[in-house]
Amino acid sequence: MDHFRKTVILAISSDIGRAIAMRRLKQGAFVAGTYRTDFSDINQLRVAGAKMVIADFSNTESIDSACRTMTSLAESWDELIVAPGTLEPIGNFEDIDFDDWSTSFNVNFLNQLRAVQKLLNCRKKGASVLFFSGGGTNSAADRFSAYTASKIALIKMTELLDSEISDAKFTILGPGWIKTKIHNQTIKAKEDAGSAYVTTIKRMENSEFGSIEDLLECIDWIYTQPKKIVGGRNISSQHDKWKSDLPKIFDSDPSAGKLRRHANNKLSC
Repeated sequence: MDHFRKTVILAISSDIGRAIAMRRLKQGAFVAGTYRTDFSDINQLRVAGAKMVIADFSNTESIDSACRTMTSLAESWDELIVAPGTLEPIGNFEDIDFDDWSTSFNVNFLNQLRAVQKLLNCRKKGASVLFFSGGGTNSAADRFSAYTASKIALIKMTELLDSEISDAKFTILGPGWIKTKIHNQTIKAKEDAGSAYVTTIKRMENSEFGSIEDLLECIDWIYTQPKKIVGGRNISSQHDKWKSDLPKIFDSDPSAGKLRRHANNKLSC
């Protein structure tokens, strides 16, 4: 790896964000990231060499302040990892507080874009931006409407940004079932989470999770691929053929891995 690579991780305190940070630090990269609350893993990252900036992604003033600091810390960054996320509020849409719903949408979508826009002005030419998608793209994820709707919007925004901005590539990655603390929100919700509660409990009991190492390798792979291949795409690290046929598929089909209406040809007049 280029030892002068600069990686910025929004929500470096998330399990996936922390894993990426430690990987980049071991590879010799400069790493800076945001965190919401201080805890032991944050100190571990500091000791390892990461630059840390506090940011609450439910608060725009906090985001703006963090981005100003981050711009001075990581000017001319090469890689931006956008990892904030919350499943809450969990429950039927008609039963939950709408202010909680809109706050979740802001954290999972709008405020991520707010931070990205503010950080784009100090990107390096050819920079890579990576978002994270979630479940519900191909079906209705009942009881998780705020999270799902925000992730669907983020998939389309990834395509739009990649189309509008020619000197950077934007990709969104579905990590699948990885053992992280975000699943505690589903367990906490119990019956409000519906069938997802039972599914999550079973996975926890049986350790049915994907490999974090495979996820990190997929993130590395995305970084090395040209904009033509991964730009604007929604990739699944657990289900897509990124280790083999994916570049050929993407090269031959500009709509592959993007948000499209199913069976358009069959529906049209």
